[in-house]
Amino acid sequence: MSLNIGFKKTLGLKFVSFTAVIILIIATFFSWFIIREERTLLKEELFKRGISITKSIATNCQYGVYTENFEILNTFTTSAVAEKDVVYALIANKEGLMLAHSDPTKVGSTFNFEKEIGDVKIKQSSWIKNQSVYDITMLVKLDTGKLKTTTGLSGFVVEDLLKRGIRVKDELIGFVSVGVSDNYVETRF
Repeated sequence: MSLNIGFKKTLGLKFVSFTAVIILIIATFFSWFIIREERTLLKEELFKRGISITKSIATNCQYGVYTENFEILNTFTTSAVAEKDVVYALIANKEGLMLAHSDPTKVGSTFNFEKEIGDVKIKQSSWIKNQSVYDITMLVKLDTGKLKTTTGLSGFVVEDLLKRGIRVKDELIGFVSVGVSDNYVETRF
């Protein structure tokens, strides 16, 4: 009889061990899947926030780009880098001359960009300060028809352009690039 009891204990122990291993494998898989999905969602939110910041600057800096006014443009780059996850912000004219940059030593240098980028271009650029950085670039276009109702250019400048017969529609005058870091997303996991 003692042999039969030992056999049942061994078989029961094997079954419990096997079940525990299966549960551990399933839990590990689901944990990995949930972490991967959450990382993807956080990166998407990071890109949406970066696009929103870039679009806001591109929409509101038209007057500063048009007049190449450093003081006006500097307020945009300074406020952008105050945001969480923003590493740099720059505003350049259509030739690529940086009119404002969050790093003032880079103002006046040339930045290479593609003029035919569409609405928004996002690319992983490099590592800055040990952070993976994504460049979000958007064109700054001048449209006198839209500017009558927006705050991009002052009403005086729009009226002056219209009095001189200048009708501008979607003329490229510059671009904005904002670098966002996924450091928070990566260090969270």
